[in-house]
Amino acid sequence: MLVLCGADKKWELVLGSIQKRCWVPLGALYATGDWSGPKDPASGVYWYRQAAERRHHDAAYNLGFMYVLGQGTETKVNEGLHWLNLSAEQGNRNAMRLLNDLYRNGYYGVTQSAELAERWQERFDSTEEPPHFLHDLEGSL
Repeated sequence: MLVLCGADKKWELVLGSIQKRCWVPLGALYATGDWSGPKDPASGVYWYRQAAERRHHDAAYNLGFMYVLGQGTETKVNEGLHWLNLSAEQGNRNAMRLLNDLYRNGYYGVTQSAELAERWQERFDSTEEPPHFLHDLEGSL
């Protein structure tokens, strides 16, 4: 758990004023409550949306999933699919895998589509996983 020493509001202002890469962790903190501030999924949706509108693919994935699940917002499956598609089109493998599952199995009210499921499975299979950030150029720490 992240502890912010009672300066949660100031921390939020600092993170919110920087740039989109900081909005994603701020969205996650609010969405999960994994910090000394409140768990507030609606604020998580807000911060994810700020980054997703600026083409941050992880934020679009999280925002889309929250819309599909109805966390922090009313359930809006089509809105969720919109953000998941944007994320997947930007190369987010998690979004590709989720779209495949949603379309293949019809989870959360998504209309089943074998064609769309196969499309996202093929994209997932043909997209390389990015290198892990803890590895140096030689592949080890």
